[in-house]
Amino acid sequence: MEDLKVQQKIIELGKTIVSELKLDPRGDTLSKWMAHYLAELIINVEIAESDAERKKFQKECCDTIIKIWEHKGSFPESVRPFANLKPAIEVLETLKKDDTNYPLWRHYRSIPSGNPWAEFSNTVKSNSEQLFSLSVYTVLNKEFLEKEKKWIKDYKNSFTKDEKRVIENLDALLLRGDSFINLNDGDTKLEKMTKKERHNKIFDKMEELLNEEMESLQKVKKEVLGAIKK
Repeated sequence: MEDLKVQQKIIELGKTIVSELKLDPRGDTLSKWMAHYLAELIINVEIAESDAERKKFQKECCDTIIKIWEHKGSFPESVRPFANLKPAIEVLETLKKDDTNYPLWRHYRSIPSGNPWAEFSNTVKSNSEQLFSLSVYTVLNKEFLEKEKKWIKDYKNSFTKDEKRVIENLDALLLRGDSFINLNDGDTKLEKMTKKERHNKIFDKMEELLNEEMESLQKVKKEVLGAIKK
């Protein structure tokens, strides 16, 4: 019974692949052939006249779907899972170290007060985390992310832990970006903004964070140089 449920889920995945490939207007000849071939295999399962025949077609169909899914990286870009999130993933990769999902500075505690560099270092740490999140937020498309989250929800056993973790992290960053941008803005609704308005708002917030870092740097510079005897 469990094997039957697994096979049915795999066949559902196959149907989704066929649907996505058929919806792609730019699909190449190979993609169209694959969609047609996979659809035929699924139909064979559905119209089988005996249990023995159905089992035979199910195995052939499931084996083919699994082989195709193993090469999902070769799907057309409009169909390929995670393809739309490539810009955001590339931003994540720039600060990835030793296979961790977090920037290096997040491994360190806040520097204790009592030295002139403490406030500056902590400001840079805090603001850089926000700048990093906003950078990812800027290249994220909520609509695309929802599509990828649906892939994970519907076929979670077909994705690796790393693939699922990427979506979880991007989703968290998207929510964090919303909170940063809405900071002190009362009833502002992001969904009512034009794309240009949203980007202007993001850049304004980034400039504010960078100005805070410069002000903190000038403060520590003044304090350190003022303490040095000629």
